[in-house]
Amino acid sequence: MGVAGRARRRLERGRQRPVVSGAPDGPAVALTRARRAVVLADRVRGPELAMWLDRVADADVIVLAAHERPDWDLGRRGARYQKASRPDRIHEVLSVLGPVDAVVNLRREGGQTHRRLFEAAFFHLRHGGLYVVPRAAIDDRVDSGGQAGGFLKRVAHLSRRVGLDFSELSDLPREERELSLAVKATTISTDEVTIQKNGNHLLKVRHANATAVLRRRSESLGVDELAVLDGGAVRTGTRVVTHGPPETQGRFSVPLTYPTLHLRRYDGAIGLAPEGLVVSGDSVLPDSFRWHLSPQANNAGLYFASEHFARLRSEAAPVRHLDGAFYHLDYANPGHFGHLTTEALAKLWGWEQAKDRIPDLKLIHSRGEHHHRVPSLEQRFLDAFGVDEADVVVFDEPVTVDTLVCATPMWHNADPFYAHPGILDTWERIAAGLPASSVEAGPRIFVSRPPAAKNRACRDTQAVEDYFRDAGFSIVRPERHPLAEQASIFAGARVVAGFGGSAMFNLMYARNLERVVVLSSASYDSQNEYFYAAVRGADIHYFYGDTDVAQPDDGWSYAAYQSSWSFDLDRFRDDLDRTVAVGVSS
Repeated sequence: MGVAGRARRRLERGRQRPVVSGAPDGPAVALTRARRAVVLADRVRGPELAMWLDRVADADVIVLAAHERPDWDLGRRGARYQKASRPDRIHEVLSVLGPVDAVVNLRREGGQTHRRLFEAAFFHLRHGGLYVVPRAAIDDRVDSGGQAGGFLKRVAHLSRRVGLDFSELSDLPREERELSLAVKATTISTDEVTIQKNGNHLLKVRHANATAVLRRRSESLGVDELAVLDGGAVRTGTRVVTHGPPETQGRFSVPLTYPTLHLRRYDGAIGLAPEGLVVSGDSVLPDSFRWHLSPQANNAGLYFASEHFARLRSEAAPVRHLDGAFYHLDYANPGHFGHLTTEALAKLWGWEQAKDRIPDLKLIHSRGEHHHRVPSLEQRFLDAFGVDEADVVVFDEPVTVDTLVCATPMWHNADPFYAHPGILDTWERIAAGLPASSVEAGPRIFVSRPPAAKNRACRDTQAVEDYFRDAGFSIVRPERHPLAEQASIFAGARVVAGFGGSAMFNLMYARNLERVVVLSSASYDSQNEYFYAAVRGADIHYFYGDTDVAQPDDGWSYAAYQSSWSFDLDRFRDDLDRTVAVGVSS
């Protein structure tokens, strides 16, 4: 019998001393010290609730339930009621409160429900806070139901890991490791179960409700909306055709929809770390995330704790202050062409509006391992966009600032995928600002990659190039040309074919585009090329070859995403012939 089973058996017999792991402050003492407490109280009678309210008499107490009962008499007891019963709704309410000192769950539920409520509320506790459940509120008849086990089993597992450090828990999945590290102590007795919180966690705020949440959650951070762009759909008539194995079918949503975008000004103590991290107080601002709509949103400066919470890495703690007001253009893997063109340029849409409002505004981004060119790749794009180098600040260590302006990106290459048509204005402005070039490659180009590329190397590169050359395409390697020449080559193209990847991102300049043809590994599920085609109003055809490493059925693998692959021309020749034979207007 495991630890959880033995604990439950002893509890049921009612003959054991409390099972204590760690060295918690006495729960009774800790509760009396609470400054802010939350009580979960569906269907709880007045006398029972009154007893627990007496234990947190000096705290600001909020009672969450589906309905308020008349016998609770909360007004007389100095407590407040708010409607919240589902775990997701409880999380929403706690998010605007900020960290709390105690969560007391009086709801009589089965173990699985208790487990979900615990996981929804626990990270909202500040360091040393308590999560308390009366033993009588846990229905043992259904406590162990479901594959993951019930609440008592969960607490027993966590108890076993109390006191273990990061290295001793490194084999656990990241969420399980972080939850285990967040438990300072546990107590399981015949009367109640208590779990004490270790450390403070940061709420991952999302763009959709950032203004409302931050204004209520943080008294020290000012948040102003400078501009809002309504959500909608890209309706340019783009048609998507896929050729390949079954798992590649149905990847693309037509039309491509996009959410509301925000341009916000933040005023207060704001921490920045390289690769986009923005933190204020106990919140991670939404501008930190490369893919801000993903449940897996994270940043290199954070430990991922859950969909909604993270822990700051020590190397992301600020070490100096920068005076002034800044426009945030930082992003993952700074200096990398593909990341810059899809992630950083997607946030430039608000620069001019913000600069008009704040004349001394500077644009800020971090320095990465790719910054070996002078001027930097960022600065070459910014020069073309019209941002003077004197208005650009580059940092390479965590800093604090007092004023930061951030824009929701117009590009999101993760589920839910989106691109905003307004990014076309950014592309056109950059194209117009680049030096003039007369270099052309014709109306039909094939964008190739090195056969020995580090990532996603195609073993049939030579055969593919020969096929397209025979079909009347010019073979181009954009990285061999200055930016102005890359823009000129793509501006003159009507049909662009190529291997999927960042070299194809020069499609931003293809103002005469009619058709895009992408050859790629079946494991490479990026949709960037589709975004370019949709915004430009061109049809796009995907041909997926055989990958050396397949994506797992129950998840996603970076190794599979970057896997080398092969392309069987004989298998695709007929479809490819029909695809490349049309698409150019006379």
